[in-house]
Amino acid sequence: MYKKGVCLAFLLFLLALPLLGQSTSSSVVELYYSGRKAQDLGDYYTALEIYKSCLEINRNYIGPIIGLAEIYMALEEYEEALKYLQRAKILDSGNTELWVLEGRINIGLENYSRAEQLFSSVVQREPYNQQAQLGFAEIALAQGKLEAARIKYNDALRMNPENKKALLS
Repeated sequence: MYKKGVCLAFLLFLLALPLLGQSTSSSVVELYYSGRKAQDLGDYYTALEIYKSCLEINRNYIGPIIGLAEIYMALEEYEEALKYLQRAKILDSGNTELWVLEGRINIGLENYSRAEQLFSSVVQREPYNQQAQLGFAEIALAQGKLEAARIKYNDALRMNPENKKALLS
């Protein structure tokens, strides 16, 4: 009788196990979205804490890792941003959006040749990637080459006439 009860309890545990993982998975996703909302509202320090909490639950959840890289870049903490960006690239090395983000981080670090390499790699794979095209303009601007930056922003604007960033430049 005792063995039968233990077997039944074990069977119920095995049946409930996927549900436990599901609730943790959905709670980390909800937590991530609350971090994304804080980030979008410019509440970077709250978003940092939320993203770090997400990574305590799932250290390989790429969304919060990218969020941390973006926030540290916005806070001009480029070395820290690069650390999280490298971590994200391990999880998704072929993601050209990560290459563009890395390019922008390298502009902040004044590694212009590395940034140019990254934007060129993106354009080679995706010739009409507007974010990479804007990255070239950002390099020129950071180097004080205002006329070159203006031309590159105009080129990006021709690709997409509704691009707010290119319109403001």
